[in-house]
Amino acid sequence: MLRIVYTTRVRETILVYMSGALGDVILTSPALALVREWRPGACIHWITPASAHELYPTLHDGWTDINAASVAELFSEGAAASIARHGLWREAREAVVFESAESVLVRQLAGVLAVRAVDARPCACGGEHYSKWVWQRTVEALGQASEFRVPVPALRVPYEAPERPYAIVHPGSGSAKKCAPAELIWRVCEDAARGQRWRWVMLEGESDGEACAALQACWRGRVTRLRVANLRELGWYLAHAAYYVGHDSGVSHLAGVVGARGTVLFGPTDPTVWRPLGEHLKVYRF
Repeated sequence: MLRIVYTTRVRETILVYMSGALGDVILTSPALALVREWRPGACIHWITPASAHELYPTLHDGWTDINAASVAELFSEGAAASIARHGLWREAREAVVFESAESVLVRQLAGVLAVRAVDARPCACGGEHYSKWVWQRTVEALGQASEFRVPVPALRVPYEAPERPYAIVHPGSGSAKKCAPAELIWRVCEDAARGQRWRWVMLEGESDGEACAALQACWRGRVTRLRVANLRELGWYLAHAAYYVGHDSGVSHLAGVVGARGTVLFGPTDPTVWRPLGEHLKVYRF
């Protein structure tokens, strides 16, 4: 009797670890796209912030939140046991880790997997743009010849999309030191809107209450406040805005990669290193 045995080939799994805030995620996205290109047939499993998973779904096949308890175990001597227990990690043989080669995580994983470390510490990039610097370090770590490209994040139309034309101002940032005085922000908005018929929308994040209140106090005319919890919807708002005004922030980096036109104000941080990607945002230092 002829016997047929069906076998299922298990896809190679590559773990990718990357930490950081929204701006770091977006600036590292060209390097993450390179990993996808490097092993197109492999299962790319990310251990990243939720923002990376939400904005770049096509660059990975599986995802674990970087804040999960199982991820904390990777920094200890229990890394091997954690990988063996985790169903989504069990088939992993390699890892790409955006950390220094001397980091605790790299040392622990090196005893279990073949690790390619990409030193993504900003202090090491000198005067280069951070995104291109991390991408180049990734090229070297993977031995993958490629061209620098910026992946477009996933967008989603809001349930109640606003009527156009509208312009967005985001007066907040991750640090108060990065925020320009409210009067200066207002003047930038006023100059940009001269001769236009935009209606202004003030974007308010979780920690932007104080900055929004200060701008509201000196605003001449009408401005509507907007809160958006979903990053894909936020990207849609930015992509369809007639103009954008913001600071060195994750929101500005998102505005850059979705093609927004506008002005970004830089304070203590160096725009040579940290300016948003994209061709339509002007940068000024205050």
